[in-house]
Amino acid sequence: MGERVWWSIAGGFAGGIFLRSLINLGWIAITALLCVAIILALIALVARARTPLVMAIVFVAGAAGMLRFSFAEQRIVSPQLALHENARVTLEGIIDEEPDVREGRVLVRVLPDHINTTPLATQTHILVIAGEYPRLAYGDRVSLKGVLELPQPIENGNRTFNYPQYLAVRGIVYQMRYPRVELMGSNEGNPIMRALFNIKESFTDRLSRAVPKPESALLSGILVGGSQSLGTTLTDALRAAGVIHIVALSGYNVTIVAESIMQMLAFLPIALARSLGVASVILFALMTGAGATIVRAAIMALIVVLARATGRPYDMARALFLAGVAMIAVNPHLLVFDLSFQLSFLATLGLIYLSPWFEKLFSRVTARFGLRGILSATIATQILVFPLILFAMGKMSVIGVVTNLLVLPAIPAAMLAGFLAGAGMFIHAMVALPFAFFGYVLAKYVLTVSAWFGALPFAQVDVPWFTAPFLAGTYLVLFSLIYLRSRAGASSSSTSSSRSTSALLR
Repeated sequence: MGERVWWSIAGGFAGGIFLRSLINLGWIAITALLCVAIILALIALVARARTPLVMAIVFVAGAAGMLRFSFAEQRIVSPQLALHENARVTLEGIIDEEPDVREGRVLVRVLPDHINTTPLATQTHILVIAGEYPRLAYGDRVSLKGVLELPQPIENGNRTFNYPQYLAVRGIVYQMRYPRVELMGSNEGNPIMRALFNIKESFTDRLSRAVPKPESALLSGILVGGSQSLGTTLTDALRAAGVIHIVALSGYNVTIVAESIMQMLAFLPIALARSLGVASVILFALMTGAGATIVRAAIMALIVVLARATGRPYDMARALFLAGVAMIAVNPHLLVFDLSFQLSFLATLGLIYLSPWFEKLFSRVTARFGLRGILSATIATQILVFPLILFAMGKMSVIGVVTNLLVLPAIPAAMLAGFLAGAGMFIHAMVALPFAFFGYVLAKYVLTVSAWFGALPFAQVDVPWFTAPFLAGTYLVLFSLIYLRSRAGASSSSTSSSRSTSALLR
């Protein structure tokens, strides 16, 4: 009964956030849910039945989810800024997020504290699209002179991208395009975050001096989530080849950090080693930007540490759902409006439930160089993320499986060589030279193969007809099949749950 109640609370809470994300009925919907919950609770009390009570809990949790989304939405609304929409203003504030450096421009998130010299108390952030100069960094105090705009939805063929809600995930409500930027000061903000970003910037700078671009950009991306740009042409080719995920930091890196720290600190008392491992995971997630994928993987890695510390069995699926519920409780906009969160969640579900089945199916494929595992993991994840990608993008890569098979075996070695090259540059260029050479060769191979396949005329096809009803129907079928298979093979699933954590936290 206890576990059933907890799952009911989690499901109802997520369901409430989901419904409130799509439609706002205000207090009417919340009141209706609470009234239904009271009626069900009375029925359960009179009939002494458990099912109505569980249903009542679901409705109460749903109302709580709706309230949580409403409070989060109200928190980032600023009446003071609303008075100046579409007007030219002077804002002063602090850059409280690592700048996103792109080709010829920089995107920064600013928390303003003055508008037209008037003090401002708000949690509303501004997205500033600026030129490359002056060079901006986390903790800089800036003065911005420009037009305060509301971001607009983006039309892409027959699809509309809800850009305002996408920005709301990061607490951003307004934007300023190429304002006049004046640097007023520096070294403000959180000192721990500032130190972590300085370490990251120093490492990526040394890595870029050891390895030329764009290879250094790839190595930086897979190691610490570096913001160096690969260029539009190469990025589009990687996307067409179905391997765009390799240029971004994944949860796999978080797992590597956790396990490496644990091994290096094995000589210490167990409690101290685990505590340092937990701290390392948290600091690494913060240093790399704390994106949805990284936070999800960090939470799961921390659950692994907790499970080992308490001696309790670790269930990957439960950890995944726990991580997801925790994340949407903190930021309810993630559930519907953050594609990265959704893809990460679905990909991990594929690894947990489908990858073991495909490994058995491909038993004749060689396990050398990890090919069988890569093939199984790639197909398992693609099955669950493809429908969402088709719905969100209207495009799909038809050669992604082949390209992943060719490039993924080189990624671990490239990560190791890139890390040693960057670390070696802190000592001397000659120390970094051999590692930089191998890192360059491996990164060059990955980019060349990906770009070649991505340039094929049939690499990517348009699927304009994949609409919301198709998406819902597809996932209904997929989740039903997964549920039936998991019920039928409960004994085998318990064996697969003990698979390497590293493989499942990609």
